[in-house]
Amino acid sequence: MGTPAPQVGFHRSLFGGREREAGLQLDDCRPHLRRLPGKRREALCPDRVHAQALSTKPEPYQHDWKPGDPYDRIFTGWLTRPRITRMGGARLSVDQALRREIRARGGRELVLEVWNEPDIPYWQGTPEEYHKLYDFAVDAVRRALPTARVGGPESTSPGSERAAQFLRDFLEHCLRGTNYATAKRARRWISSPSTLRAAAIRGGHVEMGVSYQLQDIHRGFEIVASYPELRDSRFVIGESDPDGCAACAAYVYPQNAYRNSALFASYTAASFARKHLLAEKHGVNFEGALTWSFEFEDQPYFAGFRALATNGLELPVLNVFRDVRKMVDVASA
Repeated sequence: MGTPAPQVGFHRSLFGGREREAGLQLDDCRPHLRRLPGKRREALCPDRVHAQALSTKPEPYQHDWKPGDPYDRIFTGWLTRPRITRMGGARLSVDQALRREIRARGGRELVLEVWNEPDIPYWQGTPEEYHKLYDFAVDAVRRALPTARVGGPESTSPGSERAAQFLRDFLEHCLRGTNYATAKRARRWISSPSTLRAAAIRGGHVEMGVSYQLQDIHRGFEIVASYPELRDSRFVIGESDPDGCAACAAYVYPQNAYRNSALFASYTAASFARKHLLAEKHGVNFEGALTWSFEFEDQPYFAGFRALATNGLELPVLNVFRDVRKMVDVASA
Protein backbone atom coordinates (compact mmCIF):
# COMPACT_ATOMS: atom_id res chain seq x y z
CA MET A 1 0.00 0.00 0.00
CA GLY A 2 3.05 2.30 0.03
CA THR A 3 4.29 4.49 2.83
CA PRO A 4 1.55 5.77 5.16
CA ALA A 5 1.16 9.54 5.09
CA PRO A 6 0.35 11.76 8.07
CA GLN A 7 -3.38 12.37 8.25
CA VAL A 8 -4.09 16.03 8.79
CA GLY A 9 -7.63 17.26 9.25
CA PHE A 10 -8.34 20.76 7.99
CA HIS A 11 -11.29 21.17 10.28
CA ARG A 12 -11.06 24.96 10.24
CA SER A 13 -12.68 24.95 6.84
CA LEU A 14 -15.75 23.86 8.82
CA PHE A 15 -15.36 25.67 12.12
CA GLY A 16 -13.84 28.89 10.82
CA GLY A 17 -11.64 29.32 13.90
CA ARG A 18 -14.61 29.32 16.33
CA GLU A 19 -13.87 25.92 17.86
CA ARG A 20 -14.02 27.01 21.50
CA GLU A 21 -17.25 28.94 20.94
CA ALA A 22 -18.74 25.73 19.57
CA GLY A 23 -17.64 23.79 22.62
CA LEU A 24 -14.73 21.92 21.02
CA GLN A 25 -12.01 21.14 23.53
CA LEU A 26 -8.84 21.38 21.43
CA ASP A 27 -5.32 20.35 22.31
CA ASP A 28 -2.33 22.33 21.09
CA CYS A 29 -1.71 21.06 17.58
CA ARG A 30 2.03 21.68 17.57
CA PRO A 31 3.18 18.50 19.35
CA HIS A 32 1.28 16.40 16.81
CA LEU A 33 2.75 18.24 13.84
CA ARG A 34 6.39 17.94 14.83
CA ARG A 35 6.51 14.68 12.91
CA LEU A 36 5.68 16.44 9.65
CA PRO A 37 8.30 17.87 7.25
CA GLY A 38 9.21 21.45 8.06
CA LYS A 39 7.32 23.15 5.25
CA ARG A 40 4.13 21.25 5.92
CA ARG A 41 4.44 21.92 9.64
CA GLU A 42 4.86 25.65 9.08
CA ALA A 43 1.89 25.72 6.72
CA LEU A 44 -0.44 23.80 8.98
CA CYS A 45 0.23 25.05 12.47
CA PRO A 46 -1.10 27.11 14.10
CA ASP A 47 -3.34 28.16 11.19
CA ARG A 48 -4.58 24.59 10.77
CA VAL A 49 -5.37 22.21 13.58
CA HIS A 50 -4.35 18.58 13.37
CA ALA A 51 -7.32 16.22 13.38
CA GLN A 52 -5.54 14.21 16.05
CA ALA A 53 -6.12 17.09 18.45
CA LEU A 54 -9.87 16.60 18.03
CA SER A 55 -9.93 12.83 18.45
CA THR A 56 -11.33 11.38 21.65
CA LYS A 57 -8.72 8.62 21.28
CA PRO A 58 -5.70 10.29 19.69
CA GLU A 59 -3.18 7.48 20.25
CA PRO A 60 -2.60 5.54 18.13
CA TYR A 61 -4.03 7.86 15.52
CA GLN A 62 -2.83 6.66 12.11
CA HIS A 63 -3.45 3.06 11.15
CA ASP A 64 -0.86 0.74 9.59
CA TRP A 65 -3.25 -1.70 7.92
CA LYS A 66 -2.19 -3.35 4.66
CA PRO A 67 -3.80 -6.05 2.49
CA GLY A 68 -3.69 -9.37 4.27
CA ASP A 69 -3.81 -7.90 7.80
CA PRO A 70 -6.81 -8.36 10.11
CA TYR A 71 -9.13 -5.51 9.23
CA ASP A 72 -9.58 -4.40 12.83
CA ARG A 73 -6.07 -2.89 12.62
CA ILE A 74 -7.64 -0.01 10.74
CA PHE A 75 -9.83 1.02 13.68
CA THR A 76 -7.53 3.55 15.36
CA GLY A 77 -7.84 7.14 16.55
CA TRP A 78 -8.64 8.62 13.15
CA LEU A 79 -12.07 6.98 13.39
CA THR A 80 -13.03 8.31 16.81
CA ARG A 81 -15.57 11.05 17.13
CA PRO A 82 -14.40 14.67 17.58
CA ARG A 83 -13.95 15.88 21.15
CA ILE A 84 -17.18 17.82 21.50
CA THR A 85 -18.29 18.20 25.12
CA ARG A 86 -21.00 20.79 24.60
CA MET A 87 -22.57 22.72 21.78
CA GLY A 88 -24.80 25.22 23.51
CA GLY A 89 -26.30 27.79 21.18
CA ALA A 90 -23.14 28.35 19.19
CA ARG A 91 -23.38 27.97 15.44
CA LEU A 92 -20.33 27.03 13.48
CA SER A 93 -19.01 29.08 10.63
CA VAL A 94 -17.22 28.13 7.46
CA ASP A 95 -14.28 30.09 6.11
CA GLN A 96 -13.42 30.76 2.49
CA ALA A 97 -12.16 27.23 1.77
CA LEU A 98 -15.58 26.10 0.58
CA ARG A 99 -15.92 29.03 -1.79
CA ARG A 100 -12.43 28.40 -3.16
CA GLU A 101 -13.44 24.82 -3.84
CA ILE A 102 -16.48 26.00 -5.79
CA ARG A 103 -14.35 28.33 -7.88
CA ALA A 104 -11.84 25.53 -8.52
CA ARG A 105 -14.69 23.41 -9.87
CA GLY A 106 -15.72 26.14 -12.27
CA GLY A 107 -18.88 26.91 -10.36
CA ARG A 108 -20.24 23.37 -10.63
CA GLU A 109 -22.49 22.02 -7.92
CA LEU A 110 -20.65 20.78 -4.85
CA VAL A 111 -21.88 17.63 -3.09
CA LEU A 112 -20.48 16.92 0.37
CA GLU A 113 -20.55 14.01 2.81
CA VAL A 114 -20.47 14.12 6.61
CA TRP A 115 -18.29 11.23 7.80
CA ASN A 116 -18.43 7.80 6.16
CA GLU A 117 -20.33 4.67 7.18
CA PRO A 118 -21.10 5.82 10.74
CA ASP A 119 -23.18 2.71 11.41
CA ILE A 120 -20.03 0.55 11.68
CA PRO A 121 -16.77 1.08 13.63
CA TYR A 122 -15.70 3.82 11.21
CA TRP A 123 -17.64 6.01 13.64
CA GLN A 124 -16.50 5.54 17.24
CA GLY A 125 -19.51 7.21 18.80
CA THR A 126 -23.25 6.76 19.32
CA PRO A 127 -25.90 7.36 16.63
CA GLU A 128 -27.10 10.38 18.63
CA GLU A 129 -23.57 11.85 18.61
CA TYR A 130 -23.48 11.41 14.86
CA HIS A 131 -26.82 13.21 14.54
CA LYS A 132 -25.36 16.14 16.47
CA LEU A 133 -22.21 16.27 14.33
CA TYR A 134 -24.33 16.06 11.20
CA ASP A 135 -26.66 18.89 12.20
CA PHE A 136 -23.84 21.28 13.03
CA ALA A 137 -21.86 20.37 9.91
CA VAL A 138 -24.83 20.88 7.58
CA ASP A 139 -25.77 24.14 9.28
CA ALA A 140 -22.23 25.45 8.86
CA VAL A 141 -21.99 24.46 5.21
CA ARG A 142 -25.43 25.79 4.32
CA ARG A 143 -24.80 29.15 5.98
CA ALA A 144 -21.61 29.55 3.97
CA LEU A 145 -23.04 28.19 0.74
CA PRO A 146 -26.85 27.76 0.70
CA THR A 147 -26.75 25.88 -2.62
CA ALA A 148 -24.39 23.15 -1.39
CA ARG A 149 -25.80 19.63 -1.24
CA VAL A 150 -24.89 17.59 1.82
CA GLY A 151 -25.45 13.86 1.61
CA GLY A 152 -27.06 11.60 4.16
CA PRO A 153 -25.47 9.09 6.53
CA GLU A 154 -23.55 7.06 3.91
CA SER A 155 -24.50 4.03 5.99
CA THR A 156 -23.75 0.48 4.90
CA SER A 157 -25.95 -2.04 3.13
CA PRO A 158 -29.53 -1.85 4.48
CA GLY A 159 -29.83 -5.58 3.88
CA SER A 160 -28.38 -5.75 7.39
CA GLU A 161 -31.03 -5.04 10.01
CA ARG A 162 -28.48 -3.10 12.08
CA ALA A 163 -27.68 -0.81 9.14
CA ALA A 164 -31.37 -0.53 8.21
CA GLN A 165 -32.22 0.60 11.75
CA PHE A 166 -29.42 3.18 11.67
CA LEU A 167 -30.85 4.60 8.44
CA ARG A 168 -34.38 4.69 9.83
CA ASP A 169 -33.21 6.42 13.03
CA PHE A 170 -31.32 9.01 10.97
CA LEU A 171 -34.34 9.76 8.80
CA GLU A 172 -36.56 10.02 11.88
CA HIS A 173 -34.14 12.49 13.44
CA CYS A 174 -34.00 14.64 10.32
CA LEU A 175 -37.74 14.62 9.78
CA ARG A 176 -39.17 14.74 13.31
CA GLY A 177 -36.36 15.29 15.78
CA THR A 178 -34.79 18.50 17.07
CA ASN A 179 -31.97 20.01 15.06
CA TYR A 180 -29.01 20.32 17.42
CA ALA A 181 -27.71 23.36 15.52
CA THR A 182 -30.91 25.37 15.16
CA ALA A 183 -33.10 23.94 17.97
CA LYS A 184 -35.96 23.70 15.46
CA ARG A 185 -38.27 20.72 15.22
CA ALA A 186 -40.06 18.93 12.40
CA ARG A 187 -37.82 20.33 9.69
CA ARG A 188 -37.59 19.11 6.14
CA TRP A 189 -34.79 16.66 5.61
CA ILE A 190 -31.62 18.67 5.15
CA SER A 191 -29.53 15.98 3.50
CA SER A 192 -30.00 15.84 -0.21
CA PRO A 193 -29.06 13.41 -1.55
CA SER A 194 -29.31 10.44 0.75
CA THR A 195 -26.56 7.88 0.47
CA LEU A 196 -26.82 4.15 0.82
CA ARG A 197 -24.14 1.59 0.28
CA ALA A 198 -24.68 -1.72 -1.47
CA ALA A 199 -22.02 -4.41 -1.40
CA ALA A 200 -22.16 -8.16 -1.87
CA ILE A 201 -19.44 -10.29 -0.29
CA ARG A 202 -20.40 -13.86 0.44
CA GLY A 203 -18.30 -16.57 2.07
CA GLY A 204 -14.98 -14.77 1.73
CA HIS A 205 -15.06 -14.66 -2.07
CA VAL A 206 -16.79 -12.57 -4.69
CA GLU A 207 -19.92 -14.02 -6.25
CA MET A 208 -20.80 -12.30 -9.49
CA GLY A 209 -24.50 -12.72 -8.86
CA VAL A 210 -26.11 -9.31 -9.05
CA SER A 211 -29.12 -10.45 -7.00
CA TYR A 212 -27.28 -9.95 -3.70
CA GLN A 213 -26.58 -6.31 -4.43
CA LEU A 214 -30.03 -5.63 -5.84
CA GLN A 215 -31.67 -7.15 -2.76
CA ASP A 216 -29.77 -4.65 -0.60
CA ILE A 217 -30.79 -1.76 -2.87
CA HIS A 218 -34.40 -2.98 -2.83
CA ARG A 219 -34.36 -2.85 0.97
CA GLY A 220 -32.87 0.64 1.02
CA PHE A 221 -35.43 1.99 -1.44
CA GLU A 222 -38.17 0.33 0.57
CA ILE A 223 -37.08 2.20 3.72
CA VAL A 224 -36.92 5.53 1.89
CA ALA A 225 -40.31 4.98 0.27
CA SER A 226 -41.89 4.42 3.69
CA TYR A 227 -41.49 8.17 4.36
CA PRO A 228 -43.95 10.14 2.17
CA GLU A 229 -42.11 13.36 3.13
CA LEU A 230 -39.10 12.18 1.13
CA ARG A 231 -40.96 11.54 -2.11
CA ASP A 232 -39.31 14.48 -3.87
CA SER A 233 -35.86 14.17 -2.25
CA ARG A 234 -33.08 13.06 -4.55
CA PHE A 235 -31.17 9.94 -3.55
CA VAL A 236 -27.74 8.69 -4.49
CA ILE A 237 -26.23 5.33 -3.63
CA GLY A 238 -22.87 6.46 -2.30
CA GLU A 239 -21.05 3.14 -2.77
CA SER A 240 -22.42 0.69 -5.28
CA ASP A 241 -19.93 -2.07 -6.07
CA PRO A 242 -19.99 -5.86 -6.20
CA ASP A 243 -17.64 -6.25 -3.22
CA GLY A 244 -16.67 -4.26 -0.16
CA CYS A 245 -12.89 -3.79 -0.02
CA ALA A 246 -11.44 -1.45 -2.64
CA ALA A 247 -7.91 -1.74 -1.20
CA CYS A 248 -7.86 -5.56 -1.19
CA ALA A 249 -5.45 -6.29 -4.03
CA ALA A 250 -5.57 -9.46 -6.12
CA TYR A 251 -2.03 -10.43 -5.11
CA VAL A 252 -3.43 -11.04 -1.61
CA TYR A 253 -7.05 -11.80 -2.54
CA PRO A 254 -6.89 -13.64 -5.92
CA GLN A 255 -10.66 -13.56 -6.39
CA ASN A 256 -10.45 -9.78 -6.90
CA ALA A 257 -8.59 -10.18 -10.19
CA TYR A 258 -12.02 -9.91 -11.84
CA ARG A 259 -11.68 -6.14 -11.45
CA ASN A 260 -9.12 -6.05 -14.27
CA SER A 261 -11.45 -7.75 -16.73
CA ALA A 262 -14.59 -7.11 -18.73
CA LEU A 263 -16.46 -9.08 -16.06
CA PHE A 264 -16.42 -6.04 -13.76
CA ALA A 265 -17.64 -3.86 -16.61
CA SER A 266 -20.45 -6.25 -17.57
CA TYR A 267 -21.60 -6.59 -13.97
CA THR A 268 -21.65 -2.82 -13.53
CA ALA A 269 -23.68 -2.26 -16.69
CA ALA A 270 -26.22 -4.93 -15.74
CA SER A 271 -26.65 -3.65 -12.18
CA PHE A 272 -27.06 0.00 -13.14
CA ALA A 273 -30.00 -0.69 -15.42
CA ARG A 274 -31.78 -2.66 -12.70
CA LYS A 275 -31.22 -0.01 -10.03
CA HIS A 276 -33.41 2.34 -12.04
CA LEU A 277 -36.08 -0.34 -12.40
CA LEU A 278 -36.11 -0.78 -8.63
CA ALA A 279 -36.40 2.97 -8.15
CA GLU A 280 -39.43 3.06 -10.42
CA LYS A 281 -40.99 0.17 -8.52
CA HIS A 282 -40.66 1.95 -5.17
CA GLY A 283 -41.40 5.44 -6.47
CA VAL A 284 -38.21 7.03 -5.13
CA ASN A 285 -36.32 9.88 -6.77
CA PHE A 286 -33.13 7.96 -7.57
CA GLU A 287 -30.50 10.28 -9.03
CA GLY A 288 -27.64 7.82 -9.50
CA ALA A 289 -24.97 5.64 -7.95
CA LEU A 290 -21.25 5.95 -7.37
CA THR A 291 -18.39 3.48 -7.48
CA TRP A 292 -16.06 3.57 -4.49
CA SER A 293 -12.90 3.42 -6.63
CA PHE A 294 -9.55 5.00 -5.91
CA GLU A 295 -6.16 5.88 -7.33
CA PHE A 296 -3.48 3.61 -5.90
CA GLU A 297 0.00 5.03 -6.36
CA ASP A 298 3.31 3.12 -6.46
CA GLN A 299 1.58 -0.20 -7.12
CA PRO A 300 2.15 -2.90 -9.78
CA TYR A 301 0.20 -2.89 -13.02
CA PHE A 302 -3.15 -4.73 -12.78
CA ALA A 303 -2.77 -5.21 -9.05
CA GLY A 304 -6.49 -5.85 -8.68
CA PHE A 305 -7.48 -2.88 -6.56
CA ARG A 306 -10.88 -1.34 -7.25
CA ALA A 307 -9.80 1.35 -9.68
CA LEU A 308 -10.77 2.73 -13.06
CA ALA A 309 -7.21 2.67 -14.40
CA THR A 310 -3.91 1.03 -13.53
CA ASN A 311 -0.81 3.20 -13.79
CA GLY A 312 -2.51 5.28 -16.48
CA LEU A 313 -3.95 2.35 -18.43
CA GLU A 314 -7.74 2.46 -18.52
CA LEU A 315 -9.62 -0.58 -17.28
CA PRO A 316 -12.75 -1.86 -19.08
CA VAL A 317 -15.13 -0.67 -16.36
CA LEU A 318 -14.25 2.96 -17.11
CA ASN A 319 -16.01 2.71 -20.49
CA VAL A 320 -19.24 1.72 -18.75
CA PHE A 321 -19.29 4.98 -16.83
CA ARG A 322 -18.45 6.92 -19.97
CA ASP A 323 -21.34 5.30 -21.83
CA VAL A 324 -23.76 5.91 -18.97
CA ARG A 325 -22.73 9.57 -18.93
CA LYS A 326 -23.41 9.83 -22.66
CA MET A 327 -26.84 8.27 -22.25
CA VAL A 328 -27.68 10.74 -19.48
CA ASP A 329 -26.59 13.63 -21.67
CA VAL A 330 -28.76 12.41 -24.56
CA ALA A 331 -31.78 11.83 -22.31
CA SER A 332 -31.53 15.30 -20.80
CA ALA A 333 -30.95 17.09 -24.12
